Amino acid sequence: MRSDNKNYKRRIMFNRLAVALVFAVIVGLIIFIIIAVNGKRDPGGERGAILTALPTLPFSPHAEGSAAVPTDGEQATPQIGTSSPGDLPELSPTAVPATERTDKQTDGPSATKTPEPPATDELPSGYTEISILNAGDIMCHMSQVRGAFVPETGVYDFSPTYRYVAPIVRNADLSVVNFETTLHDTDYSGYPGFNSPVGLLDAIKDAGFDTLLYANNHCFDRRVDGIRNTLKAFREYGFSYVGITDDPDAKPDKTLIIDVNGIRIGMINYTDSVTDITNGKLTLNDIPMSDDEWRYINAFINGREEEYLYPRAAEDVKRLKAAGADFIIAYMHWGVEYELTPNERQKECARRLCDMGVDCIIGSHPH
Repeated sequence: MRSDNKNYKRRIMFNRLAVALVFAVIVGLIIFIIIAVNGKRDPGGERGAILTALPTLPFSPHAEGSAAVPTDGEQATPQIGTSSPGDLPELSPTAVPATERTDKQTDGPSATKTPEPPATDELPSGYTEISILNAGDIMCHMSQVRGAFVPETGVYDFSPTYRYVAPIVRNADLSVVNFETTLHDTDYSGYPGFNSPVGLLDAIKDAGFDTLLYANNHCFDRRVDGIRNTLKAFREYGFSYVGITDDPDAKPDKTLIIDVNGIRIGMINYTDSVTDITNGKLTLNDIPMSDDEWRYINAFINGREEEYLYPRAAEDVKRLKAAGADFIIAYMHWGVEYELTPNERQKECARRLCDMGVDCIIGSHPH
């Protein structure tokens, strides 16, 4: 009885050993198969070479093989120009130890180190840097006109308005602002038809502004007489201006070129606030315009850019390039007031202007 018990225990032990051995063999086969499969998918260890080189690859958004520039919030993903397998996982630079991130040549893509910028403030030979400051609408509601009046002297002093921004404005090589009122006479008025004291020019001149944009929806608030008086004051104060003329027969060109430290900046200025709602006549700020008055202002009808904007703007850009402009800025008084983003019509207009050769677009009007 005792012998049978021993034999029984011995058989149990052998059975357990056999099961453990079979399990170990199965696990070993699975590991071997995984290693063999991965070896076939990555012959020669290319994955390791690519992973080592990847963090130090220089990337240029305009280089061949790179992704397109993102638009409307899309994120551009850099594309590496190589024949590496397409199933590599996304990697962050921390995926490779710092000790392996060198600029040595590998069998994969070149991992040359991006050159360090020179430790100097000197600009490269032949390179000129300029600063252009662009500000929004200058206009006076009647509360501002009354607030600027100084009873002791009988003059209008707007300089306190610009006290804190003046150092910034003066520091720029060129400071540009949209002037959205008229300087017609002493019959001052605010919204909806603006007419302000000429003393306003003293303040903005002292603040450091150089160039005034005048194609906007309030430049015609005192009709042609207002345009003539306002532009005369601009010239008397030494301002350059763009977007409008007071003599469409003798001076039809409403563009401007300014030399800024040897760089010739070409400017065009248009407003889109023209409508044709009054007896079929064009209107600006609900003031009817005759065909003759229309010639004073660079203006177009919103939604009819093909007819009223693109042909004229293309001629303006062509004229500026022929006159030697190095860089062209389009100042557009457009869009919807108090809207924080451009609408589709503005985006299409911007694309068309860029196709014409405009380098930069600055918008105003939404406040």
